[in-house]
Amino acid sequence: MGLAAVWLGAALAVTNADLHDHAVRQTAFWQRFTGKPLAERVFPCPPELADFLDLDNRFYHFDGKPRALPVPDAAGADARAVLAALPPAFAKRLSERLIGVFFVDGLGSTAYTEFTRGAHDAADQAFIVLDAGALTRNANAWISWKESSAFKADAHVRVEGTIAAPAEDDRRHALGFVLIHELAHAFAFAADVHPLWNLPADKAELAAFPFAALSWQAVRDRYATKVDRPGPIIYYRDDPKKAAAAEAPAYYDWLAASPFPTLYAATNPFDDFADSVATYLHTELYGRPFELRVVQDGKVVRRVGSCWQEARCAAKRKLLERALGLTAP
Repeated sequence: MGLAAVWLGAALAVTNADLHDHAVRQTAFWQRFTGKPLAERVFPCPPELADFLDLDNRFYHFDGKPRALPVPDAAGADARAVLAALPPAFAKRLSERLIGVFFVDGLGSTAYTEFTRGAHDAADQAFIVLDAGALTRNANAWISWKESSAFKADAHVRVEGTIAAPAEDDRRHALGFVLIHELAHAFAFAADVHPLWNLPADKAELAAFPFAALSWQAVRDRYATKVDRPGPIIYYRDDPKKAAAAEAPAYYDWLAASPFPTLYAATNPFDDFADSVATYLHTELYGRPFELRVVQDGKVVRRVGSCWQEARCAAKRKLLERALGLTAP
């Protein structure tokens, strides 16, 4: 791989070619990780992967300096348990595509998934990275932190969430929710539910992807929701365009009438599918709770639950169950 030896201020410039041509984007790099049953594909992070993640953060201007880790004992066991409990058809497709799950510290976000390139530069397999340092919250604290990150901090308004009953409100169930979201990204490479995320929207031919076409349209080279959003939806990072917390009730009113399971799903077609899979398996197959609440001056002013029993997500549910092999094609 060739780094562009150009300094912009204090940061080394990174080009798209640096990411595209990196060793970890080539399927051949991962040969030593093949052959394990799906439930055992949790591995120590190779240093080359940490290097790639660092370049990716620089390219997209994200904070974080990833550091490769061995597999943490507890988190590694939790990840293996998630892989072992997946629905059979979902697991079978993943076993053909997933290289493995790797742990780092300092990623700058909770998790990351990317695909490798095989013959003729086609998307081939996928690897998943989890940030051990970001997965220290219990399940309900984690979802509350994530949802709150979509709004500017405000002492009077916050967003809370529940994805675990009291007996299951632990770090293991937070990791499980996050990992299933990432597994859905890995699954999607071979499921034709949305275009590859490196393809400009105006080149994607959305009509070939019925799941994505339900809620998304191409507007020049970008994707836009078919139902107008109340404003920007920006998670995790600081951004002056991020919505004020006082606007949260309007955002969740919009969500409750939309075909999206979460606000995060409404950020792009890729996270739409991944959060759809995560919330569907979480509520419909595993029977766990899912509720988001806007709390203003100590009073709950809005509640939004799972959409999977509601008419607003009926068309999406039908296509999702078909994609996951839960119903006949």
